[in-house]
Amino acid sequence: MARFKIGDEVQMQDGTAAWGQYPMLHRARGRIIGAMPGADEVERITVEYPDGTTLPGVDAAMFKSAGS
Repeated sequence: MARFKIGDEVQMQDGTAAWGQYPMLHRARGRIIGAMPGADEVERITVEYPDGTTLPGVDAAMFKSAGS
């Protein structure tokens, strides 16, 4: 079952690979603009941030809900 849906707001989970690669996005809220199951059975999402940064096809487990 999908954890997130298109339009959900998310933030990065502390200590994940994305957390280490994108320190400028630690407190930022992104919006899911794409969601799909990956070939490896991992839920993949595409997250877009207000500054225009887009993270395509990342593991949804690296994110938490930021509420609406």
